[in-house]
Amino acid sequence: MFTEGDLPKVWKIKKLTEICDVRDGTHDSPKYKNEGYPLVTSKNVATGFIDFSDVNLISKDDYDNINKRSYVDDGDILMPMIGTIGNPIIVKKDRKFAIKNVALIKFTKTDVSNKYVKLFLESIHFKHYIKKINRGGTQKFISLKDIRNFPVILPPIEKQNKLIKILEKAEKIKEWRVEADKLTDEYLKSVFLEIYNSASHHPDLKADYLSESLRDVKNGLSRRRKISENKGDIVLRLKDIRENKIDLTELNRIPLNELEKEKYGVERNDLLFIRVNGNKDYVGRCAVFREFNENIYFNDHIMRVKIDSNQFNPIFLAFLINSEYGKKQLKNHLRTSAGQYTINQKGLERLKFYQPDISLQNSFVDLFNKIEILKKDQFNSEIKIKELFDTLMQKAFKGELVC
Repeated sequence: MFTEGDLPKVWKIKKLTEICDVRDGTHDSPKYKNEGYPLVTSKNVATGFIDFSDVNLISKDDYDNINKRSYVDDGDILMPMIGTIGNPIIVKKDRKFAIKNVALIKFTKTDVSNKYVKLFLESIHFKHYIKKINRGGTQKFISLKDIRNFPVILPPIEKQNKLIKILEKAEKIKEWRVEADKLTDEYLKSVFLEIYNSASHHPDLKADYLSESLRDVKNGLSRRRKISENKGDIVLRLKDIRENKIDLTELNRIPLNELEKEKYGVERNDLLFIRVNGNKDYVGRCAVFREFNENIYFNDHIMRVKIDSNQFNPIFLAFLINSEYGKKQLKNHLRTSAGQYTINQKGLERLKFYQPDISLQNSFVDLFNKIEILKKDQFNSEIKIKELFDTLMQKAFKGELVC
């Protein structure tokens, strides 16, 4: 970290608490409800947004009590304090919620920009600071006191705004990289639709119930871990199952006994299917497990589905269930209970699809595999872009950019 002597004149180094109102969410553990207000925790703060797909609900009384101290306004910054520390977001609310295990940074001064502070919290300075003071043992943790004491390089507001413009332009390159990934996904979906539409219009093919293609369906582990503990075996949660992708970046661990391992193990080509959620659009979202360097298990928000590979390639079937065809049928088989939408094995079996020739399905999956390799190359490109962006940020915060 620099001293003020290393910086341009009139630039200052201030503790975050000197320039912002820094708080956090509740330290209590409210009782969760089937209906109520979302309680956003560190795990729900995703890159650039709040992920409400796996959020717990609390009563109005608990919501009101938490918000007496920790009410979140538009323009505030939220940042996880446990697990994935950092990852700040600027709030743009579309619903009411309360917070727990999340830092809340409010802006009361006109000479401090929330966009500038967010960029500084994303910089290498904060990463080094976390590493230096991390005291979470096996799980990372940063205290409210440490966040308040974080030293921020603060230029005058005019300079802050100019640096924001430069860095936001540089961020566009990162956004273009993401856009390239989206275009790749859209191309893959268009090939899928061409194959399936041909099958649905083939005079010799008729739609069959999915029950004809299922070998085994099982719900997962009901046991959960304490928030502060994250060790043992990897147990997939609802939030880890994306459309046609399993996200293994934030591993949820629980020590399992041998019987649980035998019952809830995941094997290559198993289809993992979300069976319950408060948002009906997430129910039925699914992906196929390919491989990982550890054994994988799954919790009871998920169904593990084993497919007859002579009838459906599991990856092709996942695309089919995640498509508009699949989503439309899924909605006809959902049940509602206490604010949660669910689908059971019987509902899954009653989905009805055309079956393209297995050779066509396999050719689609060959294309999918090639695109996955391409995505790995794109990911490496993304890393290089991020490194260049970090270097640019370093120069910006040292006052070395001409603007």
